[in-house]
Formats: sequence, C-alpha cells, structure tokens
Amino acid sequence: MPRRTTGALAFDVLLSASILGWGIRALMHSATAPGARLSLVVVGVLHGVVAWLVISRAAARREGGLGALVLAAPAIVVGAAALGLAPDIERWPPAAHGLFIAGGLVAAVSLWTLGRSFAVLPALRSVVDTGPYRWVRHPAYAGELLMLAACCVASKSWFGGAVMVLALGLVVVRILAEERLLSTDVRYRAYGKRVTYRLVYGLW
Repeated sequence: MPRRTTGALAFDVLLSASILGWGIRALMHSATAPGARLSLVVVGVLHGVVAWLVISRAAARREGGLGALVLAAPAIVVGAAALGLAPDIERWPPAAHGLFIAGGLVAAVSLWTLGRSFAVLPALRSVVDTGPYRWVRHPAYAGELLMLAACCVASKSWFGGAVMVLALGLVVVRILAEERLLSTDVRYRAYGKRVTYRLVYGLW
C-alpha cells in the first residue's frame, strides 16, 4: 500500500483545516427559520465529514493525469458557483430546504462510506461496494446534485435552472473521466458488472 509523501500530507492538513473552517462558519450562522437552521447543520456535518476524509484518506495507487483533471474540475467549480449564487438561505422555500437536507445527508453518508478511498479528483484507491455503493456507483454525486437542485428551486429563476443543467452535464463528464481511470483496476471492472447504474438507480 503506497504512503502519502510529507508534502502531500501537509497539503491535505491545510485543505482539511480550510474545509473544517467553512463548516464551522456554517454552524455559526445566525439563522432563525427552522429549515434554514437544519440546512446549515447539514452543511456543517458534510464539511466535517469531508475534512476528516481528506486527512485520513489512503495514498492513491494511481492518479488521473492532466486530461482527467481538466474533465473533472469544471464540475467542482460550477457546483461551488451554484451554491454561492443561491439566495440567502433564510428566504428559501420549504421544498428547497427539503431537497437540500436530503441531498446533504445522501452525500455525507456516501462519502463517509468511502472512507480512506475518498478522492476529490480522479484517483484509484480501494474499491468500495457497501452502503449506498451497493445500488449506484456514484451516490455522493447524486446527493450533491440534489443540493444543487435545491439552490435552483430557491433561486426561482431560469438562470438557476440553466446552471443546474450545466452542472448535471459536467457531473456526467466527471463520472466518465473517473471511471476511465477506475476501470484500469480489475476489481472495479467486476464491481461495475455487479452495480450497473452510475448515478440514479434504474436510470443511468
């Protein structure tokens, strides 16, 4: 099993601290509406999970090259932009909070299940086939898309819908880029034959 270099570990410590800081900031937000408070708790929990996984993940057995990075990174950027463009969380309708909370919980559980196999960009670690990964191969992305859909509902604008469509397309590209790398592992190919759906069970 490869080990992370000192430089990679130092980078992960800084990244983890930054992510945890954003989570603490969400928890300290002075929201008054019950839906807003619960949505912010989910944000804090999700950031805490990601911060822990960044610091505890195993070293990659193989990483995607520049091409994989170019294909995967836009989905991260657009997703973050969509969250940033959403209106103040206090003004969200109940339906938006419901979608956001559901998506955040799906993402948090899925990422926690990944454990030491967690990655931000395409990388090959151990294959995980438990929890939500028994039904779809990328449940964390499904959760993130639900959170983005909540932002779209909250925005009540055609622009929000356009961003959502763009984000969905970029997530599909990201998944295909990741699977190109993951499929070099015979264990992942066997997993892909058992779990045929990538994002939405029964659809794709």
